[in-house]
Amino acid sequence: MDGPAYDQLTCEISRRVQSEPGFQALVAVGSTASIPVPPDQYSDHDLFIVASESACRRLAGDPYWLPFVDRILWWFHEFPNVLKVFLTPLHLVEIAVVTPSEFRRVPTNGHTVVAASTSTISETGAQGVSGDPANPSSAPSDNRDMPGDATSPVYLWGQVVSSIYSGVAKYHRGERIAGHYQVRCTAVNYLVRLIHATEPAAHPELVDRLEPTRRLELTHPEQAGALLRATGLPVPECALALIEILERGPGSKDDLGKTDRMVALLTSLRYHIERSDQLA
Repeated sequence: MDGPAYDQLTCEISRRVQSEPGFQALVAVGSTASIPVPPDQYSDHDLFIVASESACRRLAGDPYWLPFVDRILWWFHEFPNVLKVFLTPLHLVEIAVVTPSEFRRVPTNGHTVVAASTSTISETGAQGVSGDPANPSSAPSDNRDMPGDATSPVYLWGQVVSSIYSGVAKYHRGERIAGHYQVRCTAVNYLVRLIHATEPAAHPELVDRLEPTRRLELTHPEQAGALLRATGLPVPECALALIEILERGPGSKDDLGKTDRMVALLTSLRYHIERSDQLA
């Protein structure tokens, strides 16, 4: 997404959410906040909506209050209060919906207040804090930091797709290590968990419930072979190979509730990666 289109999308979200009862602030983090660098063609949108508890429940329920409903390709809950929304043309918008007290405990590298009600801008605008990067457990948390259902096939499928999308973006931006980790490690780990959740094991007694990558060659030999071949490829080609695994399975329509929109998202993601690879 180019700069003007990126800024326009931010403005559209801002105008829409300010009309919601209970709205208090829209806060950008990461590159959306131009911290530490401004957004580029590979950036997604990372936003916090700070609102009253009743507004949080309403806004976190689904993304269909957004002003571009017709552009929503597919979405899922990463956490009960965090929406990951894929738009067409392909772009990822991540929205966390929190109360002011919750936002003050969110670890960030910095943030920018995009819009705020007069009564809360001073309260919300400078409260994000950072945990110790050498000790992630020092970051404050509560039970909303846990996924709603970390074993749900839809949740796992969404995490695979969003990890591929973000990892390839980082790779093409020049963050090769971060891109490598997100595609070959994060996406693959979620994909292995998805395989376990939807595909019967050849030897169920050998499944490691704590470390699902263990003995995958014995429990799911076909999928293990495909993953091993994929992870030996350069990052963009690895990403495409993971998409191919998702297209073949794992999971039936009944297991995953796979919809035409999910199929369309994989097609769009494949095209996006191939085009990005050509432009890089």
